[in-house]
Amino acid sequence: MGLKLALAAVVILCCALAGRAVAAGSLRRSRALRQIMDGLQLLRIHMLDRSLPLPLALGQVQEPLMQAMAGAVEGKTCAAAWQETQARLCKKGAALDCLTGGDCLVMQNFFSTLGRGGREEQKRLFETALRELGRLEEEAALQGQRQNRLYTSLGALAGAAVAVGFL
Repeated sequence: MGLKLALAAVVILCCALAGRAVAAGSLRRSRALRQIMDGLQLLRIHMLDRSLPLPLALGQVQEPLMQAMAGAVEGKTCAAAWQETQARLCKKGAALDCLTGGDCLVMQNFFSTLGRGGREEQKRLFETALRELGRLEEEAALQGQRQNRLYTSLGALAGAAVAVGFL
C-alpha cells in the first residue's frame, strides 16, 4: 500500500509539473516583450543621444530582434526590413513565435516611421512604442501567471485522477 501511495504522489507531481511546463509558453511572451523593450531603450540611446545612423545604431544593440533588423535594413526602408524580419522571426518555431498580432502591430507602427522625421518626432515615437509594449507586457505577465496557476492545478487534478485509478 505504501508503494502505491508513493507512486500516486509521483504521478500527481509529474502531472502538475507537466501543466506548469505547458504554461511556461505563455510566460515566454512576457519575457520576449521585456527583452524587446530593453532593446528599444538601447536603440533610443544610440540614435537620439549618440546620434548614430539607424543601421549602425541597430547593430550596436545586442538584442536578437535589433540584430536581425540591423542585418535586414541595409539598402531597404526600415518598414521593409521589419516585414522581412517579422516573417523570419515570428513564424512557428522561431525566436519570436510567441508574439501576438497586437505585439507585431505595435512593432510595425514603430518601424514604419523609425528613422524618418526630426529628433522630437523620433523621441515621441520611442515613447509611444515603449508605452504600448509596456502595456502589452503587463497583460502578458498577468495572463502567464493565471495560466501557470490554472495549468498546474489542472495537471495536479489529472494526476490525482490517474492516481485514483492506481489505487
